[in-house]
Amino acid sequence: AGFVASGTAGVVPEVGGAWNFAGATSDHGLRALGDFTGQCPLYFGSVEGATVVSNRSAVVADVVRGGGWDLRALSWLVGQSLRGDRMPASGARYLRPGQEIRVSLDDGSSDVVRSPHWVWADPEVADLRDNLTSAEWADVTDALVANFAALRSLPELPYLRLSGGKDSRLSLALLQAAGLTDGLVAVTTGIEESPEVECAAEVARVVGVEHRRIGPPASSETRPPEFDAATVWRRLRQHTYRYEGAVSQWDGMNDRLVQTTVNITCFGGELYKRGRDGRLVDPGITTPEAFASACGPGLDVLGIRRPMIAEYQTRFIDDWISRSLEETHVGSL
Repeated sequence: AGFVASGTAGVVPEVGGAWNFAGATSDHGLRALGDFTGQCPLYFGSVEGATVVSNRSAVVADVVRGGGWDLRALSWLVGQSLRGDRMPASGARYLRPGQEIRVSLDDGSSDVVRSPHWVWADPEVADLRDNLTSAEWADVTDALVANFAALRSLPELPYLRLSGGKDSRLSLALLQAAGLTDGLVAVTTGIEESPEVECAAEVARVVGVEHRRIGPPASSETRPPEFDAATVWRRLRQHTYRYEGAVSQWDGMNDRLVQTTVNITCFGGELYKRGRDGRLVDPGITTPEAFASACGPGLDVLGIRRPMIAEYQTRFIDDWISRSLEETHVGSL
């Protein structure tokens, strides 16, 4: 009803958590968008006067070009994550958080615009506030707890992936505030001697929830399994799109694909750590230009990029910084 009356502006206030939405009416045409976290992404592509929207890039690629790979997009996967909106599945593009795609039902043409779920400050906004008031923090906390409380509708409480870091500790605290720790199982992937496993186990003990470690035994006598190329290749194919419709654009091969599960997760810690790359923690990085310069070197950790790809990636980062400064306040970056 909200979409029929007001388009996507009528949808956003009615939903919460991680979500995506696509709807079509004769008045609004087809419109699609996702929440600002990007954990339920959408993809789109165009062919012969039509626009395809899906939560699977492989579907879009198959419809618009019949498969194949975008080698320039694949080049980002050498030791890092995808950047930009081009997907490895050729012909598919990623609808970025804060964007909305509008498709005409008359001629199939499309336009990507800012969505009603844009949360970043505009460039012309005065200096950003340093902090929220206590009342505002309470409102944010209440909204987060309400989102977690919705998990009561599930027949069985999902596992909590607990690393002991900011994100997973926040998830555990919100579960506790929502009264959902009874029967909760926290799991951590790693060897028994891992500091992350030790930290997560201690956090779980303090809160009073069961903790399980997933990983090889601690014995030094344990030998790794023989390399099986067929199994590795099968797992790579499985993982290509494993999380595509749920968490992120692509996934590294970090664990076995045994069964379908629902995992509790949140995001944001990387905003405080300024990414996982230690080069970005340099206190000398105080401007967008310095940030772009720091991102350039070291992109090719394996030393296999062709010069033209290296030039493209460096130029892309510079352009991305410039475009972002046109859309958002520098403090948001």
